[in-house]
Amino acid sequence: MKPPRLYWCTCGFPSHEPRACILCGGEAIEAYGVSGDASLVTDGVWRWLRKALVDSLGVSERTAERLAPGGPAARVKLDHVEVSYAVVYGGGVAGILSFEWDTYRWELSPRDWLASLVYRERLGYTGRLEVRAARGDVLPWSVYHGEKSEELGARLVARDVAGRIVVLRVEKAGLRVEHVEAYREDADYPRLASIDEFVRYNWEARVERMYREAVDWLSRVMEAHGPAVIRVSGGKDSSVAAAVYTEAGGERGVFTDTGWEHGSTVETVERLARSLSLAVDTVEPPRDCWRLLEAYGPPGRDYRWCTQLCKLAPTGGYIREAGARLVVTGNRALESPSRAREKRLSKSRGAGGGELVASPLHEWTALDVFTAVYAKRLPLNPVYEAGIERVGCFNCPSQSIPELEASARLEPGKWERWSRFLSRYARERDLPEHWLRYHLWRWRFNPPPRVRRAARSLLGFRWEKVTPRTAVTRVLRVGQELPSVRLNNAAGRLASMTDIVAVAPAVGALWEKSESHVAVRPSRHSLAVLYEGGDAYVESPSWDEMLELAEDAARALAMAGACTGCMLCVEACPSNAITVVERRRPVVDQRRCTACRKCLRVCPAASYSLLSQLVGLQKTIEAIASGEKLP
Repeated sequence: MKPPRLYWCTCGFPSHEPRACILCGGEAIEAYGVSGDASLVTDGVWRWLRKALVDSLGVSERTAERLAPGGPAARVKLDHVEVSYAVVYGGGVAGILSFEWDTYRWELSPRDWLASLVYRERLGYTGRLEVRAARGDVLPWSVYHGEKSEELGARLVARDVAGRIVVLRVEKAGLRVEHVEAYREDADYPRLASIDEFVRYNWEARVERMYREAVDWLSRVMEAHGPAVIRVSGGKDSSVAAAVYTEAGGERGVFTDTGWEHGSTVETVERLARSLSLAVDTVEPPRDCWRLLEAYGPPGRDYRWCTQLCKLAPTGGYIREAGARLVVTGNRALESPSRAREKRLSKSRGAGGGELVASPLHEWTALDVFTAVYAKRLPLNPVYEAGIERVGCFNCPSQSIPELEASARLEPGKWERWSRFLSRYARERDLPEHWLRYHLWRWRFNPPPRVRRAARSLLGFRWEKVTPRTAVTRVLRVGQELPSVRLNNAAGRLASMTDIVAVAPAVGALWEKSESHVAVRPSRHSLAVLYEGGDAYVESPSWDEMLELAEDAARALAMAGACTGCMLCVEACPSNAITVVERRRPVVDQRRCTACRKCLRVCPAASYSLLSQLVGLQKTIEAIASGEKLP
């Protein structure tokens, strides 16, 4: 989906509508150069912006208050190693607000009217250049004359010999030219409208029409595909979707309290339920998330076991028991590439439950959602005012460093426990201090290339340290050399020997059983042994078969130790060989089971089990295939 254009009304607020303002009659000005999911600048972001004005440009705190007065402004997220926003107010893009790793703080690179105003009023580090500047140049200090700071990350605003405004960043190599543009004589201090004026214009010009269309669309979908239930999260998107859902005739909602939610999130869901007269049931994961953390390790953006095991699987179990075919969500296309690939009405996938997923706000922007929250007087989660962009768990890996620091202030008790775990996890694996300070646990296997490059060049950190190769061996059996490996799946430590024996037939035919282990034979020359405590030993005629068997053995241990009661294994089994006892203990009937392993492939607990070691094992096998010798 292509995001709508962003405009700035002369009244002092952002909008997606270019037509004449119903308040002042003036035409809106397009904010050129920005494209994305425009969101509202909250109080927390205004505080970050003022701090960056002081630290980067050297202005006084009083001047920073005048330059960033607060009110309805827009921010658009940009690609960056950590986090970066184009901040739109005052008639255009005022600047680029970025959290930089090399200075470990917010920095502001001024643009448009703000850069010209800072230069004209001599508000901070300003001067002149003896040369004509071009973006990307690194200039020596000798060509700059004026007020300056030699602190890394400071911004100097100057005019070059062509009379243009030039924004320079102080770096070790010199002055890097970040931006060049024409000088604006008309630049002035910004005037922002009230939040009520912002809501009135945007609601009447655009969002009310979209809201009514969403209600009508969802009414038709619910009539054709009901019964329906809505998933609420305490975030702005699900709150507006819940309002649409209730107006479309919906009555039931479900909220999953993982135990890692912000306290304000639980309170917001309760307030939302009362304001909409919506019956919201709260479900909790059958396994404690803190205990699962010991087994799976820190969740990551590429390793979201927490979402599957602690949120979607319990929610899916509730939805299946409720008999709902349609699940309504607040998902929006502009939130992420994966959600952009989904349709407004799509088939349910994974552990989330239901047959279909309806997203009535699919083509909305965050700015549209904020408008509807205020217009419909829905409760707004206080975490937004702290600067957090999306509501989730307090330790959600999708958060940036500043957002995680805000979460730590909001939830000090939970954060202290989380920090103790991370410190112990890093110490046991000999991970450096940078891994903790820069929250590199947010990626487990495959960080974006820009993050990998920055971690290596700035911090000297290599991701190979997180996922090393896994040692493999060869054993001699019946005159044949067989590849073998012994792994440990920490999720298996959560299971008793009785639990492990109960799922072992899913891997292969039972061959041997004792108080400490159970052995199965998937084929004549293959063997898998599952031990109490989470160990698994496998051997197979080929490396490929060994890798597949090792993965399935790890999945079986996780299925035994971390079952979420989602019932996906029961639905997937073609032989009706599985029952789940007390919503947390799967039992496989060996007389019926054909060891097709379909249950292991759909189990959300199994899908994330032992991934780090399996990735390491695959690295080892690939190295052997390329000609390397075993150690």
